Amino acid sequence: YQYYYNIAHKYDFNIYWRSNYAITDKLKAFLDLQYRRVKYDINGFDDNPSLIQHTAFNFFNPKIGFNYNLSAEDRFYISYAIGNKEPNRDDFEANQTDIPKAEMLRDLEIGYDRTGKIYHWHSNVYYMDYKNQLVLTGKINNVGAYTRDNIPKSFRMGLEVSGDIHFAKILTLAANAAFSRNKANNFTEYIDNYDDGKQNIINHGQTDISFSPSIVSGGSLTATPVNNFSISLIGKYVSRTYLDNASEKNRSFDPYFVNNLQLAYSLHPNWCRELNFNLMVYNIFNVKYETNGYTYTYIENGKAYTDNSYFPQAGTNFLLGVNIGFE
Repeated sequence: YQYYYNIAHKYDFNIYWRSNYAITDKLKAFLDLQYRRVKYDINGFDDNPSLIQHTAFNFFNPKIGFNYNLSAEDRFYISYAIGNKEPNRDDFEANQTDIPKAEMLRDLEIGYDRTGKIYHWHSNVYYMDYKNQLVLTGKINNVGAYTRDNIPKSFRMGLEVSGDIHFAKILTLAANAAFSRNKANNFTEYIDNYDDGKQNIINHGQTDISFSPSIVSGGSLTATPVNNFSISLIGKYVSRTYLDNASEKNRSFDPYFVNNLQLAYSLHPNWCRELNFNLMVYNIFNVKYETNGYTYTYIENGKAYTDNSYFPQAGTNFLLGVNIGFE
């Protein structure tokens, strides 16, 4: 018996066009245009027979950009794009009385590249303006399921930089960093109140978007003392990360900095094209940290309590790999 057969259909049609045009020898432009139509026909599910939805979305997603080669080593670019995304099935199931709206993103990016004889670096600034972004607020529907609500305005803005340099013939230093502000404007939170069986409504104003750290950076130092052998020290730093959109420190996990060590060796025997040995030692300093989790806040006996759950990461561990390549 097909227990999970549901009388529901999703239709997705899109047509796409892209054009590249050389305005001058140094200045080039591109234009992307996409029309997309999404239609939901939902006539109830086994676990939710009253859910009836016949909703269509028509999206126009354009992107335009320019690349300008200042010289053989320097390149400048700018782009602007609009993207739209429909709510998913869970959004419709959890929010029947208030049909969720589609999300819209407007993205402006400006970047610069420079390539030298022994180095390369890249920088990029961006501003992402969201309309009706769907986020969890703690609000529950009439059957106790948590819903994603549309936030009228939110944004992400930041600077991304990366680069590498080769020196002393055997050493390569590479680094990257992203600095950002990720904000939800006028965020409203719903907290379960066990005393009266209702939900308390709290307006937090502008808050940090969950799981969006303001700093993410990494770096590596690689040495190649002899042919076919390399050793790399790789580090990563992530700043404080919030588990929900309320920007409360007691609902977050701490910043962390971890280091890995990689050793790689290659051979070229007669019986195969290439034989690679790779040893990765993760978290070489045995740092205790977590990278994900979830939180739940409720009110009982007139007092607010918060329960956090975290996904801790492994201490020092290793992975040994062998790769054989044939012609």
